[in-house]
Amino acid sequence: MQKDYRHCLDKLVGAVPERKAALIRSILPGIEAALNSGQSLKKIWDVLESKRWTVWRRERPSTTLRSSSS
Repeated sequence: MQKDYRHCLDKLVGAVPERKAALIRSILPGIEAALNSGQSLKKIWDVLESKRWTVWRRERPSTTLRSSSS
């Protein structure tokens, strides 16, 4: 009986995370390894985006902020 529970939990551990935080935690070791090998954050970001992996969107502001003194 205990094996059945363990098997079900093992399947969950091997599945793709459903929440963004869990997904980020799952790839952090790979990001850290890339940084330790000398890759830049921009390069890592570009590689992840090229695989259509996005956690948050970088959006341009809809309005341009201007100084009131200009």
